[in-house]
Amino acid sequence: MTEITRKTSYKDAKAVYENESNPPELRAKAKERMDEIKAWLDSKKEKGESPKTSYEPDTLDISQIPLDDKQKADIFESAEDGANRMLVVLRAVQECCRKAGVTHPATVGMIFNQVCENRR
Repeated sequence: MTEITRKTSYKDAKAVYENESNPPELRAKAKERMDEIKAWLDSKKEKGESPKTSYEPDTLDISQIPLDDKQKADIFESAEDGANRMLVVLRAVQECCRKAGVTHPATVGMIFNQVCENRR
């Protein structure tokens, strides 16, 4: 018999709830867990928080790096150009993967990394 706990995911609770061969008490606990998770997500949305990304992005202080402002500006411009190029490569890899039926993010990422390695 499956047990519903505070660690039970929404997906697992839903599977238990939808399986009509499970005892009514278990299905009721699964429904409670689903409602509990939904309420938590709704409270995050009301506060304007994302449940998966409630963190502050890093801000780097480069003021103490011993380079003059011109060198820093040149490096920044070069890095920005490189990042833009990589985003174009990523978009092309995503499109090729989509056409081939590859949809898992980790697989797309591995292909992207291999394409980047081959470009060197």
